[in-house]
Amino acid sequence: MKTLKLITLIGILLCSINLSAQEEYSINQEQQEEINQRFKLKLCEFQNLLETLANKEYMNTVDCENGVTVNTGKKISSEEDARILIKNAVNRYFAYGDKSLIEVTNSKGEKTKRYISSYLQGLYQLPYKKVNIVFANTCMIDSIRRGVDGLFYGTIVVEQRFTGKGELMYTDKEFKSFDVIVDVDPDEPNKIEVKIGDILVAEQR
Repeated sequence: MKTLKLITLIGILLCSINLSAQEEYSINQEQQEEINQRFKLKLCEFQNLLETLANKEYMNTVDCENGVTVNTGKKISSEEDARILIKNAVNRYFAYGDKSLIEVTNSKGEKTKRYISSYLQGLYQLPYKKVNIVFANTCMIDSIRRGVDGLFYGTIVVEQRFTGKGELMYTDKEFKSFDVIVDVDPDEPNKIEVKIGDILVAEQR
């Protein structure tokens, strides 16, 4: 059951990202709303990635721009395709690339940390034909804290809900704390990049 336990990712956002800026530059309300929307979009795309890796059959995905389910007719046909997809996704979504960590719990409730690439590869190898991963109820960012490196940092807690169907059926729900890293160009306020840092197990709510 340890293998089955590693999968949960993406679910229902339950709280806001916490952030406070240094005096030399601060995030205004319009930028906060834009950051929230970009994180919501990235999370939706990441959900699609997880389902694409986990499903062994043709599947539907979410049109993240419009919030509707579409039939893409896509599935991964080989381990090499999965490897390339994982490599590209890690660079696109995670601020620390292959060094980004995700914390998981096993069937005994024991926590361990894994590199995100290893986690995603394990997701691809799970024995399910159909997987459903759900998230909803995203929240607005309240404030942002700025690091000494000039980047803005926050966290957001996500409820993960996973259902896998095949010869075995497995369901899981767990809370994760996502580190959110935001790069805002002071000279171009609309130039905003949002990425995920590490993902840790959060306290049960």
